[in-house]
Amino acid sequence: MGSRGTIAPVIGPRLHYEITGFEPMRSWTWKVAGVAATGHRIAGRPGPSGTTRRTEVVFDAPWWAPFYLPVLWLGLRRLARLAEIEESTGRPIEPEG
Repeated sequence: MGSRGTIAPVIGPRLHYEITGFEPMRSWTWKVAGVAATGHRIAGRPGPSGTTRRTEVVFDAPWWAPFYLPVLWLGLRRLARLAEIEESTGRPIEPEG
């Protein structure tokens, strides 16, 4: 917690952020420009047979930011695509940058 940095949105000025909550390999929350922003979390879930485990990815957004929901939806689609690639190749995807 307390990590800080800057994000550069596609449109608009660079914004400062601060990680406000962190649980390793489970969740994190942040403030952007001093305002509570989205939360991100993952959780293991039993699969259909009860033995296979699946991963659930959840993005939380404040009630006052419905305009941000399409951005979160695109992010979830990208994560799903990366997971499918990893599953089909058996190799982890390397982070960009």
